[in-house]
Amino acid sequence: MDKSDGICNVAYTSSRKTGLDVHSLVLEARAEAFDKKYADRTYDDDGRGLGDYWKKSIRRILEEMEAHDFENRKVIVVGIGNGLEGIDLYNNCRSLIAVDIARKSLKKASRILPNARMLRAPAENLNDISSSSQDIYLSLRTYQSTYFDRNAALREAYRVVRQGGIVIISVANGFLEQGSLIQGLLIPGTTVVDRNLGFQIANQIRNRMSLLNFEEIGMCTSFDEIYVFGRRSK
Repeated sequence: MDKSDGICNVAYTSSRKTGLDVHSLVLEARAEAFDKKYADRTYDDDGRGLGDYWKKSIRRILEEMEAHDFENRKVIVVGIGNGLEGIDLYNNCRSLIAVDIARKSLKKASRILPNARMLRAPAENLNDISSSSQDIYLSLRTYQSTYFDRNAALREAYRVVRQGGIVIISVANGFLEQGSLIQGLLIPGTTVVDRNLGFQIANQIRNRMSLLNFEEIGMCTSFDEIYVFGRRSK
């Protein structure tokens, strides 16, 4: 475990080491791609720059799940990116674990959220987080990523939250192009926009949560994001 620069590396193998398997290479490539895309990202080229509707959506879901006091609870955010989403949303959390696979992004997030525990790990493998230790699991706009194992990540989400704990996951369903909002998602590897792809992914998440025996499962939408949420069974 390497704790240099204040970031803990878990279940992750450096590309400089020998004997890497294909899975480790995929993780390394994904981390580099995420850093390239998100490390320097601002909301100038993101639908979130159009307003704070998405923060209101998260808070509304937390209120519906009787967690209006979420800042006083144990929160884990998976896919924190460069930490930009944490401004005004997580910066008052008393117990926050911020997870990402991308090193450069995570270092930037540590400046925005200096009181958070930074953990470099893939969403599919949160071995450094104790089972049933978190009250709330949040992952925004991460589960639609290419080469992302949603089933494995959901199993980890279920594992790390306590009984009665809350899981909230969002899927992007739009993007800005030349200042205009385009509904839907690009089909991976193409320039074709699929208006239904975000909903297909969200429904897969919802169905998997049902199989994992989550309770109070719900789904709501904004104009460019889909939210799926539930509570771990007691």
